[in-house]
Amino acid sequence: MKKMFLSTLLVLTLFTFTYNYSFAKKPELTEECKQNIEETRKEYSRIVMQDLLHSFDPFKEKNEDEYLYFTARELWKSQLLVGNNEAFDSLKKLMSGSFRGEKRLYFVTNEPNTGYILYKNIDSQNVMETINRKNSGWVLSKKEIKQGRDISMEPVKCTDEHFMQKMFDNLYP
Repeated sequence: MKKMFLSTLLVLTLFTFTYNYSFAKKPELTEECKQNIEETRKEYSRIVMQDLLHSFDPFKEKNEDEYLYFTARELWKSQLLVGNNEAFDSLKKLMSGSFRGEKRLYFVTNEPNTGYILYKNIDSQNVMETINRKNSGWVLSKKEIKQGRDISMEPVKCTDEHFMQKMFDNLYP
């Protein structure tokens, strides 16, 4: 009976600890910290895309006004307006996968039926996929891989400072 009581007490203690731990309120980041994280992410994406654009011929000597691009997020948003169709479904498949920075779909001016998906894979290689519009949607016609720069950035440190401030705020209200 004593063993059963002790084991029940142990289970209840573990359950209570796990329950309290799993539902503990996580400290929120300050607006300044969120802004710093977003600015760092944008800067990282800008540097990655600069490396990509200088790696492939269709973009090496072009100005930004000679092409336009869409990020994967922008494509998903525009799909909400247009609805599902074969073209979006085929683009969704082509734009998914693992990458560093952003994956972008580029169109060079005056070539609406040819697109270029540029991204840096997780091995820091620069990848350009040439796609063409067909009746059934977009189709991959060529994939080119070149060695890219290994780009890294310091993580934003505001999270540590934020958590320390929260701890002091709780100690000295």
